Amino acid sequence: MYLLSQLWLYLLLACLAGLALGLLLNRICQQRRHAAQLDALQAQHSDDRTRSDAVLVGLRGEHALALETAGADRTALQTRLAALDAEHHTARQGLSAEVESLQGRLGALQTTYESRITLLNTETSRAVQLTDELTALQVRHAALEAAHRSAQAQQTEVAKEAYDCLISTQAERDTARASAAEFEVTLSRERQAALADQETAWQAAELQAQALRDAQAAGQSAAQLREQAIQQELALSQTRTQELEAELRGLRLTLAENDEQLATLGARLQTERDQQQAAQARIAELAALVPPPAPEVPVVVRPAVSAAATITSAELERLVLAAGAGQQPAPVEIDHQRPDDLKIIDGIGPVNERWLHAHGVRYFWQIASWSPAELAWVANHLPNFGSRVYRENWIAQSAKLATRQSMR
Repeated sequence: MYLLSQLWLYLLLACLAGLALGLLLNRICQQRRHAAQLDALQAQHSDDRTRSDAVLVGLRGEHALALETAGADRTALQTRLAALDAEHHTARQGLSAEVESLQGRLGALQTTYESRITLLNTETSRAVQLTDELTALQVRHAALEAAHRSAQAQQTEVAKEAYDCLISTQAERDTARASAAEFEVTLSRERQAALADQETAWQAAELQAQALRDAQAAGQSAAQLREQAIQQELALSQTRTQELEAELRGLRLTLAENDEQLATLGARLQTERDQQQAAQARIAELAALVPPPAPEVPVVVRPAVSAAATITSAELERLVLAAGAGQQPAPVEIDHQRPDDLKIIDGIGPVNERWLHAHGVRYFWQIASWSPAELAWVANHLPNFGSRVYRENWIAQSAKLATRQSMR
């Protein structure tokens, strides 16, 4: 029994030992598998890292090539822009000279046109004056013709009166002769007296007829002289009228020539205006082709980094405290870039950042240029945690951030 129990004990121990050995072998196999997986993962990680490094190197090369290409393109574009500016400047100068020349020619043409207009107005006034004189001469000629007709009518009336008087005298003589013949028989005694009276009456009639003839001759002579004078004056007026008509025809020809010259000048003026408009349109086209100049970005000269950026916080604190009230930072020209995020600096929160922005502080390089005295003024006026200005050494932090930013 004892041996049997011992045997069973040994068998149990052997089973336990085998189980423990199996577990140990299983754990060793698992560790080896884990080690193999870890090696595979490390190898994969190494391969991935190698590939990523190769890709990064390629990307850096492509980036450098792209930067070089962009620089070359930018240089070419700047050269092209300079050439276009020069061409535009030359074209504008040429067009300005051409426009000035056209304006000068236009001014000369306008002066000539105005002088021709003045001359035309003068000649027109002269033509109107000559027309008025011609009208006056025609009126005078009509008056002279009326006077001539009146003189002829008056002469005719005088001749008629003389003829009537002669007829009346002859009738009286015939009457006297008839009376004498009738009374010759009965009045023989008075024949001599009657004859004497008859002779006397005859002589008187003859004298009266002669007087009438003389008056008629004198009237005819005066009328003829007057008619001759009227005819001479009429001939002079006709000659003057012909001269005025010839001068009027000459003036009309001159006016026609002036009209032709004015039409020619108007056509030339219109041509010059069309050329000027075409030149202005060409200037507008060239101005449209030239790209607008790039806005000039003012170059802000950044101050140098303060020497306080290289000292320790304790030494900076000593200098700031020794500065007392300090000195307000000098105003600087604001850069047109986007403001820096000042909250990256230890000790600057939203409240302090707003206060700094209100006092014109927006960039790291501004804080990096402060002196201990300026830092003391900021520490005394900062809304929150003024002592952190020198304990955190804002100057050193800003200098590092500005340097890191400029290296990007």
